[in-house]
Amino acid sequence: MTSVILAWLSKTSLLMAMDNDLGSEGEHASLPSRGWNSYDSFSGTISEEEFLQSAEIISKKLLLHGYEKKGSRHHADSLGFDVIDEWGRMIPDPDRGPSSKGGKGFTEVSKKVHSLGLKFGIHVMNGISTQAVHANTAILIGYNQGIKTTI
Repeated sequence: MTSVILAWLSKTSLLMAMDNDLGSEGEHASLPSRGWNSYDSFSGTISEEEFLQSAEIISKKLLLHGYEKKGSRHHADSLGFDVIDEWGRMIPDPDRGPSSKGGKGFTEVSKKVHSLGLKFGIHVMNGISTQAVHANTAILIGYNQGIKTTI
């Protein structure tokens, strides 16, 4: 079992290293990509306050060791925990993320994370959310001369 785990860690580290920004051709990243994803610990229930507290801990304790990324993940099927707009697109829950109110999205949170010296990312699962399907929202396919086009 130990050999299976070590093999998995080795492959994961290699793939993460390949994902790093590389300079000229043939140059290798000095470290694999390192960070912390809130979903792995809190699922989809983390509050903005908890998210920022964890970012502060990462900045203070792990940034020196190469952990520079802080992410938040949203599932397309999150059992009703996500909030959607009129087009079925996922937006931050204003009850869990008060700084997102008024259409601000993750702007304030990302500014705070960046001020801690960390990179901020959002992982959204592909597909149409269950909430959008149940709400039978129109699909926004673009704008044509300023007019919304839907199907």
